Amino acid sequence: MWLLLLTVACQDTDPALAPPPPPAPRAANDGAPRVRSPSDGSRVVTPMIPLIVDLSPSDAGREVTVTVDGAPYVDTLARVRSAKGRPQLLAMLDLTAVEPGSHVIEVSAGGARSATSTFEWARPPRRVVVRLTDAGGAPVPGRVVVYGPNGPVLHGGPDAGRFDPTGRDAAIDAALAPEGEVTLWLDEGPHTLYGARGVRDGVAVHEVPPSGDHVVTLVVDRVVPTASAFLADVHVHGLDSRDSHTPDRARWASLMASGLDLVVMSDHNLVSDPAEAHAALDPTGRLVVVTGTEARMGASGDPIAHYNVFPLAPGTELPDMAPHDPAKHWSAWRALPGDRILQLNHPRGMDIGAAGHEAEGQAGLFEQLGLDLAAPDGWARRPGGLDFDALEVVNRSSWPLYRATRDDWFVLLRHGVVVTGTGNSDSHSVAVELAGFPSNVVYGPPTAAGLRDALVEGRVTVTTGPMVEAVLRMDAAEIGPGGLIQGHEGAVEAVVRAAPWVPVHEVRLVVDGVVVAREPLADPLPGVVDRGRFVWPVDLAADGFVIVEAGWPIDDPAPAVGGVYAKVAPGYVPLGFTNPMRVDVDRDGQWKQPPAP
Repeated sequence: MWLLLLTVACQDTDPALAPPPPPAPRAANDGAPRVRSPSDGSRVVTPMIPLIVDLSPSDAGREVTVTVDGAPYVDTLARVRSAKGRPQLLAMLDLTAVEPGSHVIEVSAGGARSATSTFEWARPPRRVVVRLTDAGGAPVPGRVVVYGPNGPVLHGGPDAGRFDPTGRDAAIDAALAPEGEVTLWLDEGPHTLYGARGVRDGVAVHEVPPSGDHVVTLVVDRVVPTASAFLADVHVHGLDSRDSHTPDRARWASLMASGLDLVVMSDHNLVSDPAEAHAALDPTGRLVVVTGTEARMGASGDPIAHYNVFPLAPGTELPDMAPHDPAKHWSAWRALPGDRILQLNHPRGMDIGAAGHEAEGQAGLFEQLGLDLAAPDGWARRPGGLDFDALEVVNRSSWPLYRATRDDWFVLLRHGVVVTGTGNSDSHSVAVELAGFPSNVVYGPPTAAGLRDALVEGRVTVTTGPMVEAVLRMDAAEIGPGGLIQGHEGAVEAVVRAAPWVPVHEVRLVVDGVVVAREPLADPLPGVVDRGRFVWPVDLAADGFVIVEAGWPIDDPAPAVGGVYAKVAPGYVPLGFTNPMRVDVDRDGQWKQPPAP
């Protein structure tokens, strides 16, 4: 049923079309279903909107039927899940074959109780077919961002504020094309289309004339090479996470459009089985899917941390999550058979809601425990609390939290705690948390085992656009990220690449957590992929580490990113960094923790 995501209508941003306020709470004794979206009386300007229906607890296990104007409607990926103890139906409503005008949707549960909603399908007048291809003309999955006379064109329904209390998908700003084609319905006036995919791909820009129907081809080609590496987002959510409200059909279309090679599905406190939805939207298996979980640390409703565990088989029973003692969590997982990755997520908190929302300390272990890792009695000196393999240095788009967690990571490394830095979208939605922003460039085969081994060994770089390759040479030896080399004097060589729409303002050399060299780029957007080759001498007096960074100036507390980058990745900041290259100065075969001061 690919057709369900191949036609999207659009409407320019208009205050009059803002989502209505949430409806009044329903009486506790009201057992009838309720249609949240499309809500009764709503004006719908897109043929693909979430269908959200609240059911009664007594409807659990009963057959739910949906009709539009009396005709049966089926979404094969529709789901009924529990929402605060009540069943809730989530699907996508496809109006592509429905004529504009007034329509009635009816939902019945078990044939006993039903609910209706009358809505207006107000289709805009102009039809613009957009085809996304590579340079050879072959269709590629991607997304199309549209700007009209009044700003960004929104592609969501009018009821996002009703069914998604987080507001994540209240302003979906891209039409998804998982098979490489999408139909836009536009109002009169000039519009600009941005065809996009992932951080390795170009962005095609096209100006649509102010009137008439059109067929547009946008070339979205792979422009940044990643030989021997794949792109992975190892922190992604679906409907099995109760704070995710995006129906499966839209969730998987967004993953297909992300330009990623591999994702780790990490729903909250369970190991979901995404096989059915994945197969429906990706029948050729282009996207590798690894299953895992995002487990809480602490009692339900009062966690002090979130952490990912993968790979895991669907249905795996999780250990006790109630303890507030991190060491108990790590040891419980280490005691189970098999090899897996433990990743501490967003240790200083995460952004909640729209891009640019004030950063929160929610479920951030370092923040919750008030840790100062650099203090003499800091947690970094207690290895039992640090038995995780990866640290999510970048979560979503928060620049302040990235800078804080970057400092934490450097403190851990200075204390001899070898942990791989990662960057992930933590995506629960289509709009706000873009899957693949940031991405991990993982060196190895795109499999669960290849991912696990690379993360354990640190063969990973992180990017929201700038791609950094680096080697450290000493004597006749050479290492890349994650490697260990003996010596004290040598040179670092780095090559920085980025798609032409990605600004790169500077490249930095970091030694033992301190920026020791900085190369400003005269033109952050030169229109080419190769941004330069950089060589720096290094000379260490004791065991240490070297990292190369590129992108936005790290000292800027409030980046104002503009241009095409801000159109296709709103709220994000271009950055890229390697994992540490470690130096064994005393040549004893170990990388030692320095003595306490």
